[in-house]
Amino acid sequence: MIRPKSIEQFEILYLIAFVLGLVSTWQSWSAQSTMLANSVGRDVGPMVSYAAIGVRAAIALALWYFVARRGSAIAKWIVVACAAWAVVLLVLVVLGLLRGATAPAAGAVVILQNLLYIGAASMLFRADTKSWFGEASVKEPIA
Repeated sequence: MIRPKSIEQFEILYLIAFVLGLVSTWQSWSAQSTMLANSVGRDVGPMVSYAAIGVRAAIALALWYFVARRGSAIAKWIVVACAAWAVVLLVLVVLGLLRGATAPAAGAVVILQNLLYIGAASMLFRADTKSWFGEASVKEPIA
């Protein structure tokens, strides 16, 4: 089956958001490492950080694969749930910027990342994606 244009657009937005997530992680690496070192120990902290990044990346790439390449409706709804969480994070980051608790450069990257992720999720609800996800279209009866 040929992938719909909306799925191709989802893929582009999603992967750009994924890369921005990596940039955001890099920007906040020092703070995250310090926090983990204080909570789990200086020797274990970096290992936990690397593992968390690896797990998050694996899940994100699996979701991309199953939505964009396999047409999984389950993965679609997981992406939608994550996009709902991205809305919450977006509000929190904006509030952090307004209070001065978030660095402007880091906040800008996170805002852009979440907007792209939400935009990617919205592509999954266009009319041309119904057949991709195996959703039957309801036809109006002829009167």
